Amino acid sequence: MARANPAVVDGGFSNFTTQDVAGTKAAVVAGAGAGAGAAAGAGAAAGAANDNAGNQDAAAQANQCAGAAAQADDAADDAADEADDEAEDNNAGANAGVQQSSIAGLDFGKCVPTIDFVLGRPGRDADEGTFLPVDPLVAQGQQEALNVNIIINRVCDQLTNVCDANQAAKDACDQAQADAAALPAKDPATGDFFNQALGFA
Repeated sequence: MARANPAVVDGGFSNFTTQDVAGTKAAVVAGAGAGAGAAAGAGAAAGAANDNAGNQDAAAQANQCAGAAAQADDAADDAADEADDEAEDNNAGANAGVQQSSIAGLDFGKCVPTIDFVLGRPGRDADEGTFLPVDPLVAQGQQEALNVNIIINRVCDQLTNVCDANQAAKDACDQAQADAAALPAKDPATGDFFNQALGFA
């Protein structure tokens, strides 16, 4: 059966007839346009649904990626915290048994930053006194000296180099060095003064 232009029929013009080449006439069938329109509408709706589903999938994937990144950051933070705690525990274990300063807040780490004045060290005359750090870790590689400032300077340097002392202890050492510079250079009292200034009798 012949069909007319769907737009014309669907617009309300339904009394048309068609005629083929042989002269045969036929009534125009309405509804073809409506069917095509419905099909097109259904296709558009399906496309929109597919788009929405795709957008939801993309959003879900983005959320999953963001969640994974956050979990990775949390895991990294936890690992860093555990490493810091372990380092502190190791330092505490390494410093166990080390004589501590009597002055609150001064932490000299693994060292006891005292010096002594001794007469007749090896290679010296019996009546010749020299200064030297008492702690072997502090004194490592250091020769005794007649000048107390050389030895005190060594002690203060070692607080940073090998002792793991805190900043308050380093500041106290610098101050004690400056104060000791005004005392007699070759006197056991100079060593005692420096030691007491750092909290060691």
